[in-house]
Formats: sequence, C-alpha cells, structure tokens
Amino acid sequence: MSFLETVKFDEQGLIPAIAQDAQTGRVL
Repeated sequence: MSFLETVKFDEQGLIPAIAQDAQTGRVL
C-alpha cells in the first residue's frame, strides 16, 4: 500500500497536517 492510499482527505480534498521546522522542531 502506498502512502497516498493511506491518506484520508476531508470534504474539501484537504488532508490534516502539521507543519514543523526541520531544524528546530518547532511547529509552524
């Protein structure tokens, strides 16, 4: 199963995600 097959999209075609700084680990 590929990554895209496991992603759950909402009604607007969006996926819930958290953006995080790769260097500091801070959530953006």
